[in-house]
Amino acid sequence: MNLDGKIILAAVAFSGAILGVIFFVAIPLISEIESVRAEISAQQDAALKLDSRILKVRQYREFAKKEESNLGKLDDLLTDRQMPDFINYMEKSATSSGVEVVFSPSISQGDSEEGWSWMNYQADITGNIDNILKFVKKIEIGPYLVGIDGFSIQAGITEDPAAKDKIPVAVGENPGMAHISLKAYVKK
Repeated sequence: MNLDGKIILAAVAFSGAILGVIFFVAIPLISEIESVRAEISAQQDAALKLDSRILKVRQYREFAKKEESNLGKLDDLLTDRQMPDFINYMEKSATSSGVEVVFSPSISQGDSEEGWSWMNYQADITGNIDNILKFVKKIEIGPYLVGIDGFSIQAGITEDPAAKDKIPVAVGENPGMAHISLKAYVKK
């Protein structure tokens, strides 16, 4: 073998060794570096999110300290799951409005998307139409947080023997009957 052949053979062997190092060492090393970089980037994102959450919690705690009395008032707006105060309030409001009310609790209850818990109540109301509307207004502006899901009213209800068993019959001037569906927000 002559000198040119040895040089070519050495160059081919050296090139093969370099390519082997590139394929078997450098490429896996580069891919490992990329995966470590991606993991570090994900951890940095998670750390930033955690920092953001910690900041929001601190801001909420400061807000809660400043607004403690108002948050207590908000808690008073929510009814207790047992509901005796709420029902007593509704009955007193009905009496002071000059209407008769028959409540029937619904079995539906749940949580809204915003995180509020609620219970449904149905009420059949009889009396003077103006007094029924006065009662509904008292519910809306009352001390409890309620939402009216449905309201129907009929004017001119006269005595009906079949209805006497279910609800009182409206008498007097401008008699009427209403049905209301309430969503009462409750404490968790």
